[in-house]
Amino acid sequence: AAQVVGTAHGLDDGSVTERCVQRALRHRISFPEDVDTAPVGRDAWQAAGVTTDSVSAPVLTWRLDLDGSSPLGAITSAANDAGVPIHLSMFALRAGPLSTAGTGPVLVVENPRIVEAASERGTPWPVVATNGNPPGAATTLIDGLLTAGVEVRVHTDFDSAGIGICRRLHARGCVPWRMSAADYAAAVDRANSMGVVLPTDATTCGPTPWGPALEAAFDSARAVVHEELLIEVLLDPTTWQRSAGDAG
Repeated sequence: AAQVVGTAHGLDDGSVTERCVQRALRHRISFPEDVDTAPVGRDAWQAAGVTTDSVSAPVLTWRLDLDGSSPLGAITSAANDAGVPIHLSMFALRAGPLSTAGTGPVLVVENPRIVEAASERGTPWPVVATNGNPPGAATTLIDGLLTAGVEVRVHTDFDSAGIGICRRLHARGCVPWRMSAADYAAAVDRANSMGVVLPTDATTCGPTPWGPALEAAFDSARAVVHEELLIEVLLDPTTWQRSAGDAG
């Protein structure tokens, strides 16, 4: 940015130049018809051969069960023993190797509040937050877990942006969890029973290949349900023990 645009902030997230370059990159590294599943943000820069820093935009984790004999495993083991969530940077993940000690599913959510709630409750299974659209550290961790044969379940906000994130993670190999049309209807009913006035989304959500009925249900209702309203549902141990398919 400093060399080409003239200022180190010329390609900061959200700037007009950055948005234009990002769109061009997404078309350059994928076929136009696949642009929705193309890398975005830091992933797009990385795919185009541009190295971003590896210490900012870490991924927030809770109870990752990694091999304690590795440097990364020693870090996560210490956090697990202390009962605290931990941020893992791309730098730490690359220093791996990312080897797992456990074989149970990992829950990937969009909002950090879910990880915080999991730690407050002592939730026994691992929870990872992408904090919106997954940055490079989150996708590196997710890809590493998938490569290791771990089942990665994903849940996001019920809005067009969140469902888009779920779609991209599904394309990577994650299993959408509690992201069916029935789950959406139950989430709306739950919010209504709490007296919550839900916002609406003017944007269609796009295809939901793991459950086509969700696209029709969301585009009909357009009611937005954020994950924070579903903490009790997402961290219910009875539901978690069921398979991803049984849980929606």
